[in-house]
Amino acid sequence: MSRDFEYEIRDALVDLADEGRSVNLATAAIRDGKHIVRRRRAVSAAATFAVLALLVVPFALHRPVNRIVQPGAAAPAPTTAAPTTADPGPAGTPAPTIDPMAGLVPLPDGMVYGSIPLTGGYSLVFNRSTGQYVKLPYTRIVPSPSGSTAAVDDGRRIGLVDLDSGTVRWAAGPTPTGITFDWSPDGSQLTYLAKGGKTGTVRVTVLTVAKTVAAAVGGDILCPLTCASAWLPDGQAIAVSGMDGKVPIRLVNARTGSPTKGLERVTGVLANGHAVTDDGTLVVTQLGAQATVTVAATGEMILSLPGAADQTYWSSSHELLLVRRDGVSLYSLTGEPVATYPLPPGTLATGSSLPTLMRG
Repeated sequence: MSRDFEYEIRDALVDLADEGRSVNLATAAIRDGKHIVRRRRAVSAAATFAVLALLVVPFALHRPVNRIVQPGAAAPAPTTAAPTTADPGPAGTPAPTIDPMAGLVPLPDGMVYGSIPLTGGYSLVFNRSTGQYVKLPYTRIVPSPSGSTAAVDDGRRIGLVDLDSGTVRWAAGPTPTGITFDWSPDGSQLTYLAKGGKTGTVRVTVLTVAKTVAAAVGGDILCPLTCASAWLPDGQAIAVSGMDGKVPIRLVNARTGSPTKGLERVTGVLANGHAVTDDGTLVVTQLGAQATVTVAATGEMILSLPGAADQTYWSSSHELLLVRRDGVSLYSLTGEPVATYPLPPGTLATGSSLPTLMRG
């Protein structure tokens, strides 16, 4: 399947999704799923860790809201440049900085726009280390959760862009297949899929940012159609799911590639780790033209929203932010729209070209 055809499929799904309505299937199932998760954790966790959790969790959940930018730690410097090639930015000069953005409407819960596609093949990208946006010549670019690095995919390889200079380092490793890649939660690695050794299979591939080298982990995974990989919020597992969404999601250990458990009751396409809540209890996957919310512990589907699951983000209060061509919509878990935020001025919004979001 060609990459252009895959994007046409995504455009068609978005067109259908924009005409749909939300469906609230159940809310009590959330409580049931959380009870199951708590019982499982209680059996395996020692008492000392439980006490620590009681002390730490309240502080972790108490996040300031309505922030737009916040400088973060710089990305780690590469340890070797041998397997990479470096391309300078336009005219070999640092990328132009744009800050503040005129007309930018703040998003809730401290979320910011990670990248904003523009006309002419350019995008605005948020540089966390400076708290500013830079303009770069890429139609799809996804910034790291930390530091000043972003990832691009030219269809043959993955590139790591230095947002301070605009320079890109192309990683050595297997050729990507499919249309997605996903950052690890700490921004030190990213995952994508490469062709497996047999027809109709793929292999999970992990790219280490510091070395700019990608390598397959584990063996072949059956995938007759285009598949996606997603790094889960715990940083320990990577999910693999098929475009048809008719089989359960498969998880592999991010370090060894060995099969692991956690989402075997969830079906649909999981294209990004941000579609999973931080506590792992709720998952948004693509089923047809709907973004469907499922309780991970039970597999019960509790909500369907008109939109693309890979454009869905969780807030810290378990509300959903859905990026669409007409803006960013905030939904409650009952399926009720809470608010809509207009896209930044000048945004090029199509089915395959939409802004990305990230925590500020």
